[in-house]
Amino acid sequence: MKKYFLALIIALCSVCGYSQEFMIESEIINTSVGYHLTKSVREKTLEDNGEWTKWSQPKKCSYRVFISYFSDLVISVDSPDREIYYIYDWDREYVDSDGDRVINMYAEDREGYECEVRLIQFKEGELKMYIEFADIMWVYTL
Repeated sequence: MKKYFLALIIALCSVCGYSQEFMIESEIINTSVGYHLTKSVREKTLEDNGEWTKWSQPKKCSYRVFISYFSDLVISVDSPDREIYYIYDWDREYVDSDGDRVINMYAEDREGYECEVRLIQFKEGELKMYIEFADIMWVYTL
């Protein structure tokens, strides 16, 4: 029994040690790791003339969003299409002119399409996640 306990401790230490190498210097990420429930989603699409549509009306939804970074940073959304975004690069977190914290991340979805994922922590406390592809954007209120 002691051998199993020791093996478990060693395994946990090695996982924790590895995850620290991947640390993103971001208060948003560090405080947002874990599960969230969406409150609403909005969408806009790119029209044939190259113009973006206006944001759709908010659609109430309760999808689970999981932000995880043990060995890789992965964001998954348990929507009907099960969205998974593998983050491969990011910019430094910054505070915008309104006082909101923002981090831009660059990702691939599970089909290999590239997108930008932006997390915004508003100074009032609300968290929003923007997902932008070349022809469609979503914003989730978490």
